[in-house]
Amino acid sequence: MKDRGRDRAFGAARRVQLKRRTGLIKGAIEAVQRHLEEAGKAIRATLERQPSDYKRWYLTQLAGEVDREMARFGDAAGRSAAEAAGEARQAGIDLVDVPIRAGLTVEPANRTGLQLMAALPAIDQEQLLAMQTFMVDRLKGVGTETARKIRSDLGLVVMGVQAPEEAVASIARVVDGGRARATAIVRTEVGRAYSVAAQERQLQATDLLPGLKKQWRRSGKRHSRVTHDLADGQIRKPAEAFDVGGRAIMHPRDPKAPPGETINCGCESLPMMASWEVTHPGAKPHTPDELANPGARQAAEVQERDAADWAAAVASGEQRATGEARTIGSLAPAVSEFLARKGVDLVTRDIGIGDRQIAHMFRPAKQGRGQALPASQAKRLADVLGRPKAVLWEGGAVPQLLYLFEVPGEQRLGKLVVKLRDRDKRLDIQRHNWIVTGGLVDGRRLGVGPGAQYELVMGEM
Repeated sequence: MKDRGRDRAFGAARRVQLKRRTGLIKGAIEAVQRHLEEAGKAIRATLERQPSDYKRWYLTQLAGEVDREMARFGDAAGRSAAEAAGEARQAGIDLVDVPIRAGLTVEPANRTGLQLMAALPAIDQEQLLAMQTFMVDRLKGVGTETARKIRSDLGLVVMGVQAPEEAVASIARVVDGGRARATAIVRTEVGRAYSVAAQERQLQATDLLPGLKKQWRRSGKRHSRVTHDLADGQIRKPAEAFDVGGRAIMHPRDPKAPPGETINCGCESLPMMASWEVTHPGAKPHTPDELANPGARQAAEVQERDAADWAAAVASGEQRATGEARTIGSLAPAVSEFLARKGVDLVTRDIGIGDRQIAHMFRPAKQGRGQALPASQAKRLADVLGRPKAVLWEGGAVPQLLYLFEVPGEQRLGKLVVKLRDRDKRLDIQRHNWIVTGGLVDGRRLGVGPGAQYELVMGEM
């Protein structure tokens, strides 16, 4: 399938580029930490050469040596970080160019688009130079502050207030504190160079690729920001801002965002084409490791409640359907294994739904015929997908699954129809696994078994 090859190429290239960013930041942090450790060793060696009698310590000479070593650290760390920022800038450009070029190469009809992508202008260097200067100054500031604290400890030794061995232990703690600050600076600023370049490249490519969009993807770190986790899966046009905790932020580590939203942020803004398939079209389901973090659990709970309230508001008519879509569940491993045996080529296990489908499912006309689910069930969609009474398979040109569940006060069963890799022709978007309708059904009339219309995937009738 041509589209499938294109989408695979796009996704694979995008994953490679994201790993490149991770490697660049890791390498820069290791280099800066190494420079600081070397400075700390040199200072400790200087102290070890001092006489055991603290009264014979010469503060001026020691202070001068400390300043020189930390100045060397600042220079070396600044060079390493500035070089990494330059590489990150190019990596940010490639995050947009390389995956799209990989996808377009699969489509002969898009050779013109491929040539246009190659002809995009270079991104202005001035902003990169400003970010590099800012980062180098901050790293030198780490060296200066570390030297000041060390000199203070040495002064206490010379005055007889602190023993030499206590000063050596204190210096180790001071250097560790400098390491933490330097690490945060490098992680933030090298990451900023990357995300700024990616944002600028997306803006440049918008006219050439009208379907180009960006998606906020959370970091997955153990101690992430809840607001950043809640923004996960948001999709915007390149010129539009994400809504992150009520703040308009163009991309992770946006220079215009408050420091509290950018320092140590590991989120990303992923390029995507509206009509191309990606592994997670919406919010990415939290992993068990992530849910070990109270913040991630809180974000997952908030997302679930928000999705339930959204579905209920659309079902009741309080909120107008505008074409918004959300991921509200995922295929169980047993269902995925069944589909694999059937030869279904899944891109993702995520299950989504759009507000138009919700409105159609709970529309008044259907309610009047007694075929619709009670409006109260709109809040249960995620729960039904996670804990159905049974899941049935129905093959065909577009294979689909029936999720069956019990409805309080009803003798009939509720059903949700999930089409697999279903394309929304109106928006020209591949909807992956998509709830297209739902209602009430008499379970006794469902033909299940060999030669019947349906086949039991999991659960019981």
